[in-house]
Amino acid sequence: MRFACNKTDPKCKQCAECCKFRDKPFLTDDENHDLSEAMFKKSKIIYLFPFSRYTISLTEHEKATLEQKAKELNITIKILPKKTFYNSDSNEVFILDYFLDHDVCPFLEDGKCSIYDFRPEICKLFPHGASTMKKDVDDYLDNNKTYNNLTFEESVKKVKEKLNLQSKSI
Repeated sequence: MRFACNKTDPKCKQCAECCKFRDKPFLTDDENHDLSEAMFKKSKIIYLFPFSRYTISLTEHEKATLEQKAKELNITIKILPKKTFYNSDSNEVFILDYFLDHDVCPFLEDGKCSIYDFRPEICKLFPHGASTMKKDVDDYLDNNKTYNNLTFEESVKKVKEKLNLQSKSI
């Protein structure tokens, strides 16, 4: 992802570059797979899509808010799971966060945010603060032991089946 500035930054030119999320892919398919597998082995987190596809992280609440605002404004948006866990004991999938699957924010209108008062935390904090999402994930891991004895490939297959994901992924 690429970001430039924000309105509270004295250097901000209000160019909306911070709302243009995606650059060209920077990893090969094999590198994406290897990185995803390494993350899984370390944390049991499953990333379902190539890393270059990810944009801003969204909580469940932010996902619902953006979906509602999109409906009100008649804007088509696509939000997908970003980080997931699979619990092989209970055969459950847990989605830790989501991402806005667009190259440019669909709420960017004439260089301005059409949902400014409802924008996600990461947009509000940029570039001066850090999102609390990492802490939220760490807290989740500490408080919810997720058991998964499956391999990376088996886990990805189970998550995709449970979430009924058909799009190109790892």
